[in-house]
Amino acid sequence: MNPVATDFHRTGISTDDVVIRGRSWVFTIDFEAFDPTQIEIWVKAMDHWSDITLRGGWKSSIFIALEDVIRLKAERPEAYPRFLEATRRMASAGATFYPHNHGVFDESTGLQAEHRPQRIPNYPKRASMFFDVVHRHGLDIREWMGRIASHFDDFLIGAGLPRPTQPAFRAGGWDHGVTANDLKAFVEGLAAAGFAWDSSASSGIYGTRSWRIGAPYGHNVFGLDPTVVEAACCWSVDGLGRLGQPRTVKALVGLARQSRLWRHHPGVFVTVLHFENLVRPNRATNMPEITRRIESLFSKLNIVRSALRIQSTNFDDISVGRS
Repeated sequence: MNPVATDFHRTGISTDDVVIRGRSWVFTIDFEAFDPTQIEIWVKAMDHWSDITLRGGWKSSIFIALEDVIRLKAERPEAYPRFLEATRRMASAGATFYPHNHGVFDESTGLQAEHRPQRIPNYPKRASMFFDVVHRHGLDIREWMGRIASHFDDFLIGAGLPRPTQPAFRAGGWDHGVTANDLKAFVEGLAAAGFAWDSSASSGIYGTRSWRIGAPYGHNVFGLDPTVVEAACCWSVDGLGRLGQPRTVKALVGLARQSRLWRHHPGVFVTVLHFENLVRPNRATNMPEITRRIESLFSKLNIVRSALRIQSTNFDDISVGRS
């Protein structure tokens, strides 16, 4: 029994027929909220990220917000080719791109509804992707997932990148719906759109102490339907700051408590980092500071990787079977 049951477990959507062979670290990055007016600094950060990950032998799985991609292309067409060049360099350095979405957007401008409150009465999740698509706009989530897959293909073609062999998806705001019918429709949409993996699982009530993202290593991978597997997040890298800071201590304690990880049980160690936290915390956008943040992050991650004796990979390379 999962010690931190996700909503997929709570609603009876999950299955326990997934068999993982070996151990792998899937280092996921939520790549979102890139302001078109500041894309030059983002591109420089992407290039430095590529240099660091290539030298360190890191692979990463980048969930890129398609609404932001389309908005950038519409508002800064002269800068868009340089952005695509930076994505290609990230891919050459070991990154694989997957789609991410926070809800309905104008498919020519990328713009979303101006008023999108994150807390809605009687909706326990952060009101993001599923709420926006189904409740705010009244669309069928299954049909919307097909449109997301189509826009993702357009992005890959523009960037000159191959389509992942085992495509993964992450719902913006970790919002995949609330009820059993919600989650069933979400999973049906994933399967129909050709996704092999999801990494959206959450539980509890947003804004309260019960809110949880993902599940501990060893309990975080399970079936959703015969063709879709959930690989829920195990650990947030966003909390890694300076040693001794309360958030860093909290992050390390959370990591230390995952006994199956340290005992080298087979599984998929899924971590998440929000790229915008490297680029613009406290509105600081000078490149030397961003460079310092990236290098400081990987100096800590290299220590964790050595301690765990585990290598980073992406969803395409995970060996998985169904019993």
